[in-house]
Formats: sequence, structure tokens, C-alpha cells
Amino acid sequence: MSEQTPAATRYGSAAYKELSVRTSEDARTQLEVLAQLNERSLTEETQTTLEHWVEKLKSDPAVLKRAGQVQAEIYSILQQRGEEASDL
Repeated sequence: MSEQTPAATRYGSAAYKELSVRTSEDARTQLEVLAQLNERSLTEETQTTLEHWVEKLKSDPAVLKRAGQVQAEIYSILQQRGEEASDL
């Protein structure tokens, strides 16, 4: 028998951690309808929706620009401290 942390559940070969999300009644209803249409559970539909949204944001120019700015700020702070980025 394999042991897992209480917050981790296995789906296929991937480990998932539990995430509680508060949402509007309208958003939940829409997710429930989509889940039914896609023949998935509400949990599966929510996971799929979040995964697609994250993938979309990873290529969003505004997000990439902000990520570059944050990275530059981190490097600047490290240089002021005399540290290397590899020290992170």
C-alpha cells in the first residue's frame, strides 16, 4: 500500500493536491452545465478549465512582459547583494 500526503490524490499517473475554490453561484452553475455536456465530473471540468487557463496565460504577452520585469527586479536585487541567480 502506498502512502500519500492527506492533501494529495492520484489520478492516473499524476498526483494532485486538493484546492478549495470559492466561486459565484453563476460560475458554478456554468461549470456544472459544461461538465454535463462534456460528460465529466464537476471536479474534472474544473481541473480542465484551470489547466487550459494556465496554459493560455503562459503565452499571454502581458503576463510574459510582467514576468520579465519581475525577473529583472530579482536580478537587480541579487546584484546589489553581490549574489548570483544560481544561488536561488
